[in-house]
Order: sequence, then structure tokens, then C-alpha cells
Amino acid sequence: SIGSRSASLGMNPTLSSGWYNTPASVTLTPTCTAKGGYTLTSCIAQVSTNGGTNWNTAGTPPYSSTVYTFTSSLNQYQFRAYEADNEPGLTTSTPTPSPAFRYDTGAPSQVTVTVTPVYPATTNTSFTISWTAATDALSGLNHYELWRTSGTAAAPTGTWAAVPGKENIPVGTLSTTDVAPSDGYWWYGVHSVDNATNFSTEVSAKVGQKTSTGPTLIPNIPTGMSGSGTSTT
Repeated sequence: SIGSRSASLGMNPTLSSGWYNTPASVTLTPTCTAKGGYTLTSCIAQVSTNGGTNWNTAGTPPYSSTVYTFTSSLNQYQFRAYEADNEPGLTTSTPTPSPAFRYDTGAPSQVTVTVTPVYPATTNTSFTISWTAATDALSGLNHYELWRTSGTAAAPTGTWAAVPGKENIPVGTLSTTDVAPSDGYWWYGVHSVDNATNFSTEVSAKVGQKTSTGPTLIPNIPTGMSGSGTSTT
């Protein structure tokens, strides 16, 4: 019997559907078999950047293995292997991933933070932290995180960490409350996180002073402060 043509695509690393900020590139290895009795004329990896509507050759010769580098944009990446031989006709592998892999390395916009009560304070049991809404041009906002550290009235001096229970504040929420763990000066910042897990750094952090009778705000903005949604600052 005459064997049928085939095409398959190896991918390293294997890509998943949805928004991501890694990997920056992928290695593609097409494998093809010509129709029985015919000669293979083409075996290449192809890429679609619009969700499978149009296809182009991925990489440059030789095509036995090629590295494709992503760009942060509105592209919707899918890949397939393409086979052709000297008998009229061709075949392709199933596009993968499906739905498409999308790449975003841009952080959301930064927010401005306000802590109340303002100075001079009345007696309160907690701080209210408010912030302006962030935007994200590609993957869209996913959530906010409230971060906190100890310090002096002039600057934060401790290790920044997400406030327990405040690591996944919904996008539509622009304020929350917090009771500082002990008396002293406590600095607050807010991270905006997008659907590709990129995060913004703070351009505006505010400090409050907690005493045994309640917190007071000391208005001050530090310079050079930054943070991460996955590690301490």
C-alpha cells in the first residue's frame, strides 16, 4: 500500500493557551513524511500571529529546527508543521496551542496611594488605603495587591511584603483597610497585576503611624521604591 503524508511539530518549551510573560522564544522542530513513492519537497514550521487566519514560515533556513522569538503585542501565536512533496497536495499538523498563546511583558500603569486618617488624626483602629485605578493595554488588569513595610516617618526601612489576605484584591475595588501589626510607622504601596502576571512598581507610597490610641498619617513620599508581586522589595 502507498503510505500517506504526515506532519508533526515538536515545541520546546511547550506553550499553553492564554496570556504569559515567558518564554521569550520557542524552539520548533517539524517532522514530515512524504506520500508513499514521492519525494519530500518542504518540511517547515509555520506561525500564525492572528489566531490561525494567516500562516507564514517561522524562522530561517535550515528549517529542521528553528528558534522563534516573540514580541510583546496583540499577536495571537499558533504554530504548525507544513509538509509538501512532488505529488500535488500537502498536509499540516493541528495548530497549537489552541486557543492561542499570547505574549505580554508590559507592566500595568502605576497607581497613586492615599492613606487615611490624614494628619492630624483622630482615634482610629485601622488605616484605610485608597488608590487610583490602573490600566493595562494588552492582557488587561487581573488584580491589585496591598504591600506593607515598617520604617520611620521619613522612609521605609523594613522588608516589603504583601499584606496577608490582601494579595488578590478585585480590579473594581480601589480601597481596603488594614490594622498594622504593632505600634510604629507603617508604609503602604499597591501593586497592579495584569493577566500575564506583570506588575507595576509604586510611584506613590504613604506612611501611617500606629499608636496605642490610633494611627496618624505622616505625609511623605520616598524615592526609588519598587516591589514585586512575587518577591519582597
